Amino acid sequence: MNKKLWMLIVAAAMILTAIFAMAACNDGAEQTDVTTSNEEPLEEELPEEDTEELPEEVFYEIVFTGMEGEVVATLNVKEGETITPPEPKRYEGYVFKGWEMPSDAAVKDMTIKAIYAKLFTISIKISGAGVEISEEITAEEGSIVSDKVTLEYVEGLLPEGHYISGDYEDEEFYDRLVEEDILLEITCEKYEYTVTFESGIGGEIAPASAKYGESITLPAPSAKGYIFEGWYTDGNFVQKYEPSAVTESFVLYAKWREITSDTQINLAGDDDIDILIANPFAQFTVTGEIDFTKIANAGITFTGIFDGGGRTAHLGNKPLFKENKGTIRNLNVQVSADNAEISADSESAYGAICALNGGTIEDCSVEGSINVTSQEQVSVGGVCGITSGAIKNTSAQVTIVCGAASDRSAIGGIAGRSMGVDQTVALCDLNSKVTITAGGGVQYCGGLLGNASNTSVITANTQAVISGGVAGGLFGQATNGVVISGSITIDNTFTECLREGGLAGFGEVKIDGAAVTAAASELKIFQVKKVENCSALW
Repeated sequence: MNKKLWMLIVAAAMILTAIFAMAACNDGAEQTDVTTSNEEPLEEELPEEDTEELPEEVFYEIVFTGMEGEVVATLNVKEGETITPPEPKRYEGYVFKGWEMPSDAAVKDMTIKAIYAKLFTISIKISGAGVEISEEITAEEGSIVSDKVTLEYVEGLLPEGHYISGDYEDEEFYDRLVEEDILLEITCEKYEYTVTFESGIGGEIAPASAKYGESITLPAPSAKGYIFEGWYTDGNFVQKYEPSAVTESFVLYAKWREITSDTQINLAGDDDIDILIANPFAQFTVTGEIDFTKIANAGITFTGIFDGGGRTAHLGNKPLFKENKGTIRNLNVQVSADNAEISADSESAYGAICALNGGTIEDCSVEGSINVTSQEQVSVGGVCGITSGAIKNTSAQVTIVCGAASDRSAIGGIAGRSMGVDQTVALCDLNSKVTITAGGGVQYCGGLLGNASNTSVITANTQAVISGGVAGGLFGQATNGVVISGSITIDNTFTECLREGGLAGFGEVKIDGAAVTAAASELKIFQVKKVENCSALW
């Protein structure tokens, strides 16, 4: 045997012997400790056993049910403990009101029912005055409508300025039990307000009424001698009223400004015409589009200053003014008088601008046609019927048909008749292109004037086509100091006239101081372009 292997075997045997020896010593020591500490071993002390029996725990079955006994939950709750209800079951058309619990604690087996209330719908429908409102509210069976819907509540649904009319405007209509679905059909109206006008010198004006949210048309009062300057919300005229939707009743105060002959007034619109009609002595300028026929229909006597602003007035059978004693200027007139109204107080006269002129007409023009039918002696002209004042730098391009049956009617392109009594009528820088057709009898027809008396004409250009009557290039008849001067141009055509003349059909015309007498047997048709002296005409 190998020497090394043998040595290993001996070493291992020695190690095993030592281990067993140590184990034997330990066992002997333990036995010695137990037997030598006391003569007899001690017994272990055990606690005394409880000889009373514990009571048995008691649990109760708690059943929760919904509608028609449907079981919602079942709980086992220890006796005496608080019962915690489960989440109730929800049913459409009903509202859960609570559990019908005889006790909050578990004292026995119990079935606990859920309490439900049936739900109904209160429908609110509001209509009228342009309002359409619908609303639905849920209410429990057995409740009172007013628990959910009161008069105050419904009024709160209405738009501002509206009120309930008819049924449901009293609280009593809301005191009813809810036993079914309820429909409240409610009608409404707008509040109506009153606007009172304190117009002062403008006279009494009836109050205006307007419903909430509507507007009113403000009156435009007029008073002779005053200009209306608008409506104010206070009597001290601090806050001017601007038209707006009416939301309450209120009072408006008219503000006035006194008019004098020096007051300047613009005619910007038709409302301003009332100022002119009431105050024809002031100074007016047309600055906007106005209805001139409204002035004509008023038939007023004008004594102030009227500036047409270069605008055109479209007129019919009535003259713009019945009589002018002031100044009319810068106005163009388009006239279409199918049956001209012959009336100027005691005078039977018609002209597009005025029937009678005792003031000044300057820088104006008239175009159109005039047809007159009358049984009276009339005076008809393109510009005015009768003039005793001044006409300057004015033209007329008109066709006049006069069917007057009376003798001594007067028709002229500018005026029918001039009647200077205490002073000379002044006509200057006139242009006339006129076609005159005279009716029966002796009617005086002239390119400028039908009948001229105490009249001075300075510079005129006339082209006259006259049929019938006593006709003249300038005047049908000239009497009592008719004088022409300046540059006079005449172009005449006469047809079937009773009498005709280059300057006047009958009478006397002075040119540069020379007197001219027209003899009936010597009158011819003249085509005169420039008048410088008497011999050129006769």
